[in-house]
Amino acid sequence: MVVVLFSLLSLVLIGGLALLCFTKAFSIVFLGNSRHVDIEEVHEQGKLQLIPMYFVGLLMLLIGFFPVMFLRLLEQPIALFTQTIGTVPQLIPVNITNALYTFGWAGLLFVFLVIAVWLLRRWVSRNKPVEIGPTWGCAYPTSSVKLQYTANSFARSYSKLAKPMLDIGKKEIAITEVFPSKKHYETHTYDKIERYFIDKLIKLIKVVTGWFLFLQNGRLQRYILYGILFISGVIIIPIIIEKIMMLLHFLNNL
Repeated sequence: MVVVLFSLLSLVLIGGLALLCFTKAFSIVFLGNSRHVDIEEVHEQGKLQLIPMYFVGLLMLLIGFFPVMFLRLLEQPIALFTQTIGTVPQLIPVNITNALYTFGWAGLLFVFLVIAVWLLRRWVSRNKPVEIGPTWGCAYPTSSVKLQYTANSFARSYSKLAKPMLDIGKKEIAITEVFPSKKHYETHTYDKIERYFIDKLIKLIKVVTGWFLFLQNGRLQRYILYGILFISGVIIIPIIIEKIMMLLHFLNNL
């Protein structure tokens, strides 16, 4: 029962933090005007230079839609190590194979549905004029971008709700002058659960792995020595274990 309650609480917290994150992202992408002037105009590369990307993307789609077809290609390489040539249902359980088929065809159907909707939209709007205008102002349609909401101020109501689970750090300077000079303000939000349950563990792993940094010394001779020691260990350790088992078997028969 405790595990179930803890899982539900974790889902609620994760959902709340995700809502806060996407609210800030929404305000950055869709609300107000850009606060930075582009240094140079960005343009796409030529079509010939995009062919490798299209090929890789097509290969990824084929693997996602028809994974079993690619698993069949792995039968012969796997047989070199297993000494048996099996079929796809033997490589993975039958129920998983059927599920892969189902998900593949469902994904392909979804892609065709998206293409059909896009074609329908393009056909309906073929005679409609296309206009480019400013983004939705969201109560601050001003001429100066300095008067716009920031992402943190736009999501402030959500951050207040999640404040017990967040570490909110602020860097601000109090305004005391009548005509204040240029000042810089920063707000950083961090998840307490990530800080205590993930960051501390990662820090411990870094400390432990730091004990073995002497292995990475850049000397080729030592790298060759590591390989020799590894191969020697692979050969000698099974022999030692076999001799120990023989000795134990001899002692048990006395």
